[in-house]
Amino acid sequence: MSFDFEPEVEIPHHTFEAAIVFLGVMAYPARGDGQPGAAGYEFARSLSSYMCWAARKHKGLAQIRREFADPNFQPPQWAHFAGRLNRGLKRIKRRAVCYSLHGTRMMQAFFEVRARGARAIAEGRPEAVYHLAADGRIRVARSKIWERAFRSARRTMEPNVDAWAQRLGLNVTGRAADKGQKAKDLQRRAIAESLPVLHMTFAFDQACQKAGPTIGGWGERDPALALLMNAEKWIDTAVEEAERWRLASQAPMIPDVTPDSMIKLSRQKAS
Repeated sequence: MSFDFEPEVEIPHHTFEAAIVFLGVMAYPARGDGQPGAAGYEFARSLSSYMCWAARKHKGLAQIRREFADPNFQPPQWAHFAGRLNRGLKRIKRRAVCYSLHGTRMMQAFFEVRARGARAIAEGRPEAVYHLAADGRIRVARSKIWERAFRSARRTMEPNVDAWAQRLGLNVTGRAADKGQKAKDLQRRAIAESLPVLHMTFAFDQACQKAGPTIGGWGERDPALALLMNAEKWIDTAVEEAERWRLASQAPMIPDVTPDSMIKLSRQKAS
């Protein structure tokens, strides 16, 4: 199932702007989502509003007005941006679930390849599954075997489609017994749009694991918001890690995860 996304996104040089764009693209990767008035643009604005709102809460209104050099400055009110913010954050959480789905596919394929390899060895034809060294020792499994062992995302979800729907935070359509239709619905509404930012989801997860514990109050608020307020701790590394991960998929373990299936990230140079 095709999904029209921006093939390349330039991440700003400025630290906090970079974090806003990174999170905004994760939540809304469709082509045009970053244009004024579009959902991604509005989510990015809500992230900026949150930063100002949180700073006012932490520093006080007088200090914020001094920093803005405006004695009449009024920070945004929570109610004015909370809806847009929460919708975007929910979509970022959905990306993590999709990332785990691809991990499930890899594990299922791994055990399937091992089972096929064991049968081939027992039948005296290991070369049908594995590449062999010159001395006959078994090396790695053949790429065509990996490809055949992989289930599609839809087939992976079908046996437990309601559980996947719950994890994704989505209602499912179709008859109660029609698991195939439900899985197709989840593929269209969540999985397809998560693939272009799979590498960014990996980098985000790494930031949560590495930078997260160094942030005061980690675990007391949404991790995306905690990282946003501490962008200097992770954003530079995240952009680099995401792009390395994308390029590493040139020799894919998952057949449908390739460099061209994900957004290329470039970094704006300092002026």
